[in-house]
Amino acid sequence: AITLALESPTNRRQAVALLAIGLAVLTRAEMVMLVPAFLTAIVFVAALGGEGMIRRRLLAYRLSIGFFGFALAGGIAFSLARGGAGLGAHEHWLHVFDLAKLPRWLLTYVGELDLYVGIVPFAAFVLMLALACQGKLSSRAERAVVAVTASSFVWLVLLVASYSTQPRLFPIVNDRYLFYLVPLELAVFLLWIGKGMPRPRTLALIAGLVALAAPATIPFSEFLNGREWSVSSSTVALVPWGLLKPVLGAHGQLLAIVLVLGGVGAALFLTVSAKGSFLLRFLVVFNFLFITLFVLAGNTVVAQKANEQWVAANPDWIDSAVGGDARVVGIWALPAGDPRVTEKVWDRWNALLEAQLANETLVRTYAFEKGYEIVSPTRPFAGNAAAGPDGQLLERGAAISAQYVVVGPELRIRGSLVARDPRSGLALYRIAGTPALR
Repeated sequence: AITLALESPTNRRQAVALLAIGLAVLTRAEMVMLVPAFLTAIVFVAALGGEGMIRRRLLAYRLSIGFFGFALAGGIAFSLARGGAGLGAHEHWLHVFDLAKLPRWLLTYVGELDLYVGIVPFAAFVLMLALACQGKLSSRAERAVVAVTASSFVWLVLLVASYSTQPRLFPIVNDRYLFYLVPLELAVFLLWIGKGMPRPRTLALIAGLVALAAPATIPFSEFLNGREWSVSSSTVALVPWGLLKPVLGAHGQLLAIVLVLGGVGAALFLTVSAKGSFLLRFLVVFNFLFITLFVLAGNTVVAQKANEQWVAANPDWIDSAVGGDARVVGIWALPAGDPRVTEKVWDRWNALLEAQLANETLVRTYAFEKGYEIVSPTRPFAGNAAAGPDGQLLERGAAISAQYVVVGPELRIRGSLVARDPRSGLALYRIAGTPALR
């Protein structure tokens, strides 16, 4: 929709693009970056060509520019009215953003997206962007495609790289926020092929070298640590290398193999003729098949390990113990006096959520708050439980109602033990209407 609005900025096309952006933002919060991406693309297209002065060309987009100006003013007013807390749960991110780490993360995401598409499309994207900047794309439609891809690339990578600077125990590559860029890069790649694969010598060499060097900026030794879920199907470009690391060995050897394969891709980008473009398309398809097979293998292993750690030998053990008409609630808690989430506590967190999937009688799950702020893992739960003066567990001041309660050993509950899952340590207690601490 944005591309069509850039090709021909009628009010109708701009309105459709604005509506599409609004729907995208409501669907996924980071799509708010489509707003500056659209504005940047407007300036890009207006500056690159057309009749009349650039100011006149920009006026053709006055509907979009005016709408975004009004929306920005409204957003600022809304934030000020709420005491500067307009970002809600994302407010914390602004306070942990680390500018010094931003360049490193920017390079990481550029390299990761390069690997994702298979080197050649990234090189074609860099080359087409350079050709557009030099005014060598004659068609407005071609300039629009490149403008949308480049502006979206810049703003989304900037957002996710900024988000990634926050301190974590293990670094996480948030690829799930960036995969929207992949089809845009592929569109520019196909546009380049459709134009007969133009390759001015200097520009093509620079584009090939950029595509070759970008993956070298990824700190594989940090991400391929075997501990973070980020190297999974949510960071697809790193999945094969995470699984092959035990075979390939040390960081230097792995990086050397990545660079060799990247070198092959860059060489094909520079040497394959337009008649042989099928070879480049085949290379891209093969890359995605290669990644997909490793993702399937990796997810299978993860699912097996999760089943062994979190799912009871008899998954519906709660339903079996209480019958079909009972009301059971689950409560997850941190160890008393210790806000750290240990591996065993994490396992019980997952086991409780898995139990809710497999048992119809487990109707609600809570996180127990005991004198400190609940940490992020509580988000999948229905609410927070707090102890009242008499030890009863309350949700927002109201007693929690149930006949049974499932808890880990972190909570000592009044009631009679009915069943226990030896794998996770969760225990099922019969209670007198409201769970209460001993």
